Amino acid sequence: MKKSLFVLVLLLAVSMATTSFADTRFGKKGTLTAAGSVSYSNDTADNGASEMKTSEIDFAPTVGYFIMDGLLIGGGLGYNSTTKEVGNNEEDTSALGVMAIVQYYYLLQGTLFLGGGAHVGYFSTDEGTELSGIGFGVQAGPTIAFGGKFGGWVSLLATFDSMTLKGDNDVEIDNTGFGVGTELGLFF
Repeated sequence: MKKSLFVLVLLLAVSMATTSFADTRFGKKGTLTAAGSVSYSNDTADNGASEMKTSEIDFAPTVGYFIMDGLLIGGGLGYNSTTKEVGNNEEDTSALGVMAIVQYYYLLQGTLFLGGGAHVGYFSTDEGTELSGIGFGVQAGPTIAFGGKFGGWVSLLATFDSMTLKGDNDVEIDNTGFGVGTELGLFF
C-alpha cells in the first residue's frame, strides 16, 4: 500500500512539474534558499548474543545560495536523535551542531530536478558526559520546484549519515545509517 501510494504521488508530481511552471528561478545563479530536511533510519544488527536495534532521526534547517546554475552552497544547524536498544536496555542520545552544505541540482525537464549533495559539521552533546565530534552525510533524489521568480521545492531523498562523538574516559558514540528523508524549501 505504501509503495503504491508513493508511486502515485511521484507520478502526479512529475506530471505536474512537466506541464506547469515550466520557467522557474530555482537552481539559477543568484537565487537564495531557506529549507529544512528530515530523515529517518532504522537498523537491526545481531551479534550472536543479542539483537541491537537503532533508530535515528535527523533534522536540519539550512540557508543557501546558488553560486552558479545548479550549485548551492550554504550552512545550517543539525539535530540528531538516536535510540539504541540492546535486549531490555535502551540508550537515547541527541546532538546539536553547525554544518556546511553543498548540493547540486541537475534539471531533467520542466521543474523536475535530480539533486544530490553532502554536508559536514561539528556536533556536540551533553548526555552526562560532554561528547563532541564530526558528522557528515550524503543524500540524493528527485526534486520538484514550483513557482516562478519566488516559490518552493520538495525533494524525496535517499540518505547516508555518519557521526562519531568522543568524550572523556574513552566514551565514544558512533551513529551510522542509511535512510529516507524529505526536504522542503523556499527560494527567492
